[in-house]
Amino acid sequence: MKTIKETATLIKAGKLSPVEATRELLGRIDIYDIELNSFVTVCGDYALERAAECEKEIQSGNYIGPLHGIPIAVKDICETQGIRTSVGSKVLHDWVPKRDAEIVKKLKRSGAILLGKLNMTEFAMGLYHPELHRPKNPWDKDVWVGASSSGSGVAVSAGLCMGAIGTDTGGSIRYPSATCSLVGIKPTYELVSRDGVFPLSQRLDHVGPICRSVDDAEIFLNSLIDADIPKVNTPLNNIRIGVDEEYIKNGVNPEVSDLVFQAINVFEELGAKLIEVKVPTLVGGDDTWVTVTLVDALKDHAEFFPRNRSLYGPFGDQLEGAADVDPAVFEQCINYGNNFRQDFNKLFDDVDVIMCPTMVTIPPALKLKNSMRLGDDVMSDISDADWGEYSDRIGKFTAPFNFSGNPTISLPCGFSSSRLPVSLQIIGKQFHESTIIALGKQYQSATNWHTINPSGFGF
Repeated sequence: MKTIKETATLIKAGKLSPVEATRELLGRIDIYDIELNSFVTVCGDYALERAAECEKEIQSGNYIGPLHGIPIAVKDICETQGIRTSVGSKVLHDWVPKRDAEIVKKLKRSGAILLGKLNMTEFAMGLYHPELHRPKNPWDKDVWVGASSSGSGVAVSAGLCMGAIGTDTGGSIRYPSATCSLVGIKPTYELVSRDGVFPLSQRLDHVGPICRSVDDAEIFLNSLIDADIPKVNTPLNNIRIGVDEEYIKNGVNPEVSDLVFQAINVFEELGAKLIEVKVPTLVGGDDTWVTVTLVDALKDHAEFFPRNRSLYGPFGDQLEGAADVDPAVFEQCINYGNNFRQDFNKLFDDVDVIMCPTMVTIPPALKLKNSMRLGDDVMSDISDADWGEYSDRIGKFTAPFNFSGNPTISLPCGFSSSRLPVSLQIIGKQFHESTIIALGKQYQSATNWHTINPSGFGF
């Protein structure tokens, strides 16, 4: 499976047609997605029509950039004109928007070809509606695929699209990237427009790409913002990497922490300077995140909830709980988030980036082989043997950086003894996407983890 960068080179040179590329991926969807369930809507005729238009544009000398003629897909949380947008729910199961989300408009202006809409949890929280099929992880169909942007991770990993849009309120770009051995970028808060993206928490939501390589993620991200990310070629001997060894090891699966330390050592061998830091604590941890997220969500569901309560799945139970939250408790949680943001960003007085894992454990196994949802209480369908002691801190390396708004990139950094992916996370200064992208490229130039594909998908 070629990358976006490789495919764009062939298309620009006239050695590959957008129609050929689109037909190939639609064929792969037909073969593999019957089992994987990554797409909720496939726009085959629309995609081929747009591919033919792209082909004519390019042949006439109107090539507009590296996404021109590239088949992609978007999470089913993004409004798409004339195409169903269900947001993983029964409430909006038949909703056909009259407009495109701003990011969809930008992808179209970049020449990208929309293959379809990708599966997700109910309204982007951590649970699937029990009447809807969950996506399955290409690396092991019986392990967790990473919460709300799960369809995006599955489709890219299995080679059913060349890149995808995800959203991230507490980890849902980064979890699927980690569990599917992909690159995910959670940009700085509000760098990428959320107009036309159904909100979970307006104050914590981020939109970004999930791709096979850092180069691809950069191309994708550039299409979503108003100006290209500045190119940087920062020598690693000028980069200061903040490392909190206790933060990386405490309550973390040893296989994960060992592989992350090995990844950090690669940067040190390339000349980077490691500096000991102390990452501050988000008071209340996952409980703080859940409270803020659900109280925010309750406001955006006022049109549907409780009037359409019967159509909600487990997310309805969570909204009912949010209605009972004491306003003083909510304000306290907001203050916890603000304090974390202030304390965390002080670390960048002394370092350029901070490195840590993306997840506290390897992708955990699902207890119920045919489960159509992930349970409440932080994934109750996940076996105790594989999740167990880690379940109360699923968001340790993700949710705090939604509160802080810092850009992060998740990168494959190896495999566990059970051959499941492990991921490194690099956190940068706000609006310093260029730095984390440059470091990601340097890491992938020195390693090959991102070139390894799941078996059984014709790679």
